[in-house]
Amino acid sequence: MNNTELLQIRVSPKVRSSAEKVAIDSGFSSLQDALRLFLITYSRGDLQPTFTSKEDSSGGEVFDETFDEILNGALEEVKQGKTIPSAVVKKQLGIK
Repeated sequence: MNNTELLQIRVSPKVRSSAEKVAIDSGFSSLQDALRLFLITYSRGDLQPTFTSKEDSSGGEVFDETFDEILNGALEEVKQGKTIPSAVVKKQLGIK
């Protein structure tokens, strides 16, 4: 075998099953191939993760307006070069 390492992560069976279905539906032969492509692309710096909300089947947003307002406000501050303490964001999101 070539020079590779095994990477193990813990996820719920539901998440794995759902991700595997999406990977197969997207044309990958396996979830491992999809994750391998992600890691290779990310490690090269060619992938820049972004956060977007996805519309649900009823045409509404998955997240409520409060979440969108918090996230958009935080992203605007980042664009302006301001630092956002994680404690502030956690407090706004109601995370302890």
